[in-house]
Amino acid sequence: MTPTPDRPIKIFVLDDDAGVRDSMQILLETDNYRVKAFENVAKFMRALEETCCLPACVVLDVHLPDGDGRITCARIRADWPDVPVILMSGKNVGGLGAEAAAAGAFAFLDKPIDQNELFAAIARAVTA
Repeated sequence: MTPTPDRPIKIFVLDDDAGVRDSMQILLETDNYRVKAFENVAKFMRALEETCCLPACVVLDVHLPDGDGRITCARIRADWPDVPVILMSGKNVGGLGAEAAAAGAFAFLDKPIDQNELFAAIARAVTA
């Protein structure tokens, strides 16, 4: 499914780095995605719990000051199993990709994020 101006696809982005968060939001919005960005797990989870229309996909940082992205991913997958999660990290040490998969992540991306990889992962996630 490709977003269009009359049929946007909602994506939630969670990253504590304002530069990453803002640039990802701008990038996705230029491709007609409707993006809601969050800087911490608490606000993000509150929005998921209160929203009437869940996102088609979540893009989530692993390392956050108020939580672990892998734990947040596992919770999303348990509470909203139809919402795919893409985990990302700039500190990929060891088996982080395998840990992301074990947490239920649809995909794992290394930062800095390659925009083509991001778009491809989201496209696969929302059509899976």
